[in-house]
Amino acid sequence: MVKRLGVVTVLMICMLAGGGATIGAQAPSPGAVTIAVRETAGIRRNRYPVNARVPLQKGAVTDVAQTRLLFAGAEVESQIAAESKYDDGSIQWLAVDFNATIGPVEAQTYTLEYGAGVKAAVAGRGVAIAATTDMIDLGRVRLNASGSPLIRSLNYRKETLAQGLNGFAVTDSAGVLHPLSGGTSVTTDIVKPGPVYGVVRYAGRLAADGGAGASFTVTVEMPNSKAWVKYTAVVDDPGRQFRDISFQTPFTLGAYPWLWDFGTGSWTYGSMRTPEDSVILTQTVGARGTGHWEVRTGTKGQELPYEVAAGSRPAIAEGWGHLQDAGEVIAFGFDQFGRQPGRYSIALDGKGGNVYRFAPERPAARHALTIFQHYVASPTPIGAVTSPPSMLNALVAVCDRAQYVKAGVPVPADAKR
Repeated sequence: MVKRLGVVTVLMICMLAGGGATIGAQAPSPGAVTIAVRETAGIRRNRYPVNARVPLQKGAVTDVAQTRLLFAGAEVESQIAAESKYDDGSIQWLAVDFNATIGPVEAQTYTLEYGAGVKAAVAGRGVAIAATTDMIDLGRVRLNASGSPLIRSLNYRKETLAQGLNGFAVTDSAGVLHPLSGGTSVTTDIVKPGPVYGVVRYAGRLAADGGAGASFTVTVEMPNSKAWVKYTAVVDDPGRQFRDISFQTPFTLGAYPWLWDFGTGSWTYGSMRTPEDSVILTQTVGARGTGHWEVRTGTKGQELPYEVAAGSRPAIAEGWGHLQDAGEVIAFGFDQFGRQPGRYSIALDGKGGNVYRFAPERPAARHALTIFQHYVASPTPIGAVTSPPSMLNALVAVCDRAQYVKAGVPVPADAKR
């Protein structure tokens, strides 16, 4: 006669065979990481993009679906992705993208939960990336999948991109311009597919005549909460064959006059009334941090001094400005403007030319340039929901010091002790 075992009896036998589990054991409690967000430029931010990187201990979590972001106990719309993994498949670094509304010099604390039983309930929305064999749509910006030329369309209220070379370039010692769009072995990757934050990255190689060659990356980023695009290029040039790096975009605007302005510690502004008009802001910075800027205007190629650093005005300009007609505004920001020794310039002209350039004081083995462009409606204070200074001063987002220590990675200087 065979006696049927009860459910409890079977469960006890399985636990004993499994090596010591206890009746009624619960799933492991979720882990949590604190992310401190700080505003450091004295500007109120409304739905401002935050890009945080969170290190995790080996084995802590294997699936980003088991993560969510909280603020004051409520879930926050976020985009969380695995940036890298350990050899056992668990996540090493998380990329956490979200938006924060924060006051001047305010600090906020967010909590990233992860582990068994954790699941995000709030879906992100906004910027979308769609790709075909020859183009990539990043929100309203259309890129060429090959990166040649970089931008295909800037269709916001109307098409503002004109025909002509656009994207990044480097200049060799003979003065020859080498567009990165002419590079070889170019690969294209969608690094972050949205919907909160989108990133597209190109990588390739470039060689001047007789040179050893250089590798480059070009990254294009867009948040879902702003109408700006962040363009970054890094060129590794071990042979020091290139003397500067530049970025340009030709724009098509409406009837003259066009207005322009630069942040120069106060405000420098003027207008262009013909296709031959030009304005150039040039900033020089010496090895000891000394600097001088000047703005020149006039017929292109014949510009004369218009304003210079003098008196109580700062010796380093701010690296931002606007170009606009009656309906469209391009707000721009030159990241790290005036921070390193060398020569910086922003050149605008009456044909819609925008050229941003940096030449280091000494030959460099690495060239890097980041330009923000914000496409908004005129007048700027109504059309833009943020300012160029806020574009150039990102919110600081770091974990507690202990989290970096536990994960065995270097501790950022601004992490709390």
